[in-house]
Amino acid sequence: MIENNLQTKEITTNDNTFVKVEPLVMRRCGECDGNKPLDEFYKRSRNRGYENICKSCRRLKIELYRQKNLDKILQKGKAYRDQNKERCKERVKRSRDKKKDYYKALWKAYRDNHKPEHNEYCNRKVSELCDWHIKNLITRNKNGVRVLSNKDIPQELVDTKRMQLQLKKEAKNANKIIG
Repeated sequence: MIENNLQTKEITTNDNTFVKVEPLVMRRCGECDGNKPLDEFYKRSRNRGYENICKSCRRLKIELYRQKNLDKILQKGKAYRDQNKERCKERVKRSRDKKKDYYKALWKAYRDNHKPEHNEYCNRKVSELCDWHIKNLITRNKNGVRVLSNKDIPQELVDTKRMQLQLKKEAKNANKIIG
């Protein structure tokens, strides 16, 4: 039930100007039985008017439902993602594109703050000739521009490139010893 005081009041401020104050509309919450201002209720989307439960009670009700039915909600979300893979991929891509500058700045700040650890990690991976390093060598051209995806490279090619690099390294070490 909506209680409305229809009288509009005019209030004089310090600089002698008049401000119109709209009447305060109150409504009773159907859940907690409290009288609250109308802005404490969500508007109904399909027709004019407001919900009969206040925002705080609605949020509490949703949270309780979520806790009670978490498995059901997660299964429903997984089923939707399985049925709409392309749509979900496209949504993620749009979201990433919108936030591209944000993620660039975030990654740059992280790199600047963790440069020594990152360099140590990369040097260790390069010296171990791990798959990640070898795939990066294969996928990039002489200018360092990526021309292939890491997914396109078969494991046999990675193993062959690893053997080639190991032989080069051994030949270099042998030349140092001889020369």
